Amino acid sequence: VDLPQNRIREIVATKNNIYLGTWQEGLVVFNLETQRFNQPLKNTFPNSHLLILELFKSNDQNLWVTSTDGLIQFNTATNAIEKVAINNASKSNIKGVKFIDSNGIIWFGYGKGLFKYNPSNSQNKFILLEDRTNLENPFLIEKMLFLKDYLYVIGHNGSGLYKINLNDHSFETIQIAEREIDNYNLRDMAIMDEENLLIASYEKLYIFNTNTQKSKLSPLQINHPSSSI
Repeated sequence: VDLPQNRIREIVATKNNIYLGTWQEGLVVFNLETQRFNQPLKNTFPNSHLLILELFKSNDQNLWVTSTDGLIQFNTATNAIEKVAINNASKSNIKGVKFIDSNGIIWFGYGKGLFKYNPSNSQNKFILLEDRTNLENPFLIEKMLFLKDYLYVIGHNGSGLYKINLNDHSFETIQIAEREIDNYNLRDMAIMDEENLLIASYEKLYIFNTNTQKSKLSPLQINHPSSSI
């Protein structure tokens, strides 16, 4: 498997394996004991599930693999495919898992916003974050975090940081940087403490205070000759 050419998008590690979601070769599994790679989805579905959008490991042994073709429930204990759900884009039937919260609600970001699915009562909700035409660059959700009853979302080609009220699903868009390109190209974020988020753009690291809703540059900045790395 020529991994450098296949753009690894997601990584999930377990005790025995490292699961890599790629853009061209589907799910690639690296066994830590044998030091070998294998491709369980490509072997089963040779011509589909090659572009992985998300990998999410739930608290049990399930790894939820979201591809452009559908959703696969993969058992990490047996390394076997449990279930497969196929997308039907023409009918806007898109299946995927980005996150499963403590209430068992499934969240998934796709295209213009978020899908929220409650398995206990089969209630679906779509939260539109970016209203775009098909001619515009697609909005790609990069990270979701829950903090103090709010859901925070960042995305590539987005307008900034989205703060979503989980009670009524209203949201506001927050600019975390003065330069438009940084708000447009947010890549990752992490919870620092009960009040602060660490947010990475293509070029800078920012500390965002959720109480004041103000951001500042992190003291940790690494200069590199190419901002595309």
